[in-house]
Amino acid sequence: MSKITIAEATNLINEFGVVLEDLYWESNSLDSKDRVFVTISLLTKELMELQKVSVQDDHYDYEVISTKASTLRDCVKDLQDSVLPEVIRVETKQRIAPFIEQSLDVFG
Repeated sequence: MSKITIAEATNLINEFGVVLEDLYWESNSLDSKDRVFVTISLLTKELMELQKVSVQDDHYDYEVISTKASTLRDCVKDLQDSVLPEVIRVETKQRIAPFIEQSLDVFG
C-alpha cells in the first residue's frame, strides 16, 4: 500500500471519477453499469469527505474516510476483473488502467 497525501488522493479520486463516467456510458450490460455506478458512488462519497478537510492539511498522509479501505479496493478490483474485459474501446482501457492500478495500490 502506497502512501499519498490528501491532495494527491483528492486528485486521483476526482480524475478516476471522470474516466469512470465514460466507462459507465460505454458499458454494454446492465451488470457492468451497476458495478461502475457503485464504484462512482463510493468514490464520490470519499471525495465529499476529503473536500471537508482543510486546505492546510493537504500535505498529510491520506487514509480512507468514508468506508473501509478494503471495500474501495474490492470494488475497484471487481471493475478490473469483471468490467474491463468487456470494454471495447482501446482508448478507454488505456485511460482507466493507470487509475485502477494506482487505486488498488492506495486502497490496498
